[in-house]
Amino acid sequence: MSKPDLTLFDGLSNETLAEQHWQNMPEFSQQNKAAHRQIIVSFDTDEDVAAFAKLIDQNITKKTKSVWFPERMKNNVKDLFWSSEE
Repeated sequence: MSKPDLTLFDGLSNETLAEQHWQNMPEFSQQNKAAHRQIIVSFDTDEDVAAFAKLIDQNITKKTKSVWFPERMKNNVKDLFWSSEE
């Protein structure tokens, strides 16, 4: 039986292809945007929902699943783009 040809793996490193491709790119870090705490609030009537919405000064519709308090502005990411420093 002949010995296996291990030269097939010469030149490979522990670095992934992505790590090799993204050399010298700027560092990226993102703030933790998770909620500090969540509380489920239940209502008996639509009037109770309206009173709560008024109390927190936010619009709550039948489709509203969650709200931030205080209200958090939505990020407008459609206008973001990458540009080089050249």
